[in-house]
Amino acid sequence: MGAEVFPETVWPLVLAATDQKDPERAQAAFRELCGAYRQPIFRWMCSVGLNPHDAEDSTQEFLHKWLQRGNPLVGFQRRERRFREFLSVCLRRYLSDRRDSALAQKRGTGVVHSQ
Repeated sequence: MGAEVFPETVWPLVLAATDQKDPERAQAAFRELCGAYRQPIFRWMCSVGLNPHDAEDSTQEFLHKWLQRGNPLVGFQRRERRFREFLSVCLRRYLSDRRDSALAQKRGTGVVHSQ
């Protein structure tokens, strides 16, 4: 589920983003990938049941967190897996972490801790 919403992988761009010898080139390629996959990520978010508003917020937050991490594709090997599968796994983990965080926040709301 979900991989069908992603475009065909542009391997030269993905491989440029994994370049450990030229970090500046890798970062530029990674940013370009984020831009190219923004709409497909949004469509993926909608395909897993988020309404358009939440899908937009989640897409923005996912990409923002990915960009903050520097470049999570450094070390990605083409022979290990397909990029679309890799991206789907990252998105599922993101949504799972987000749900866990929201549940933990709900459980802790209004609780006053005493010493």
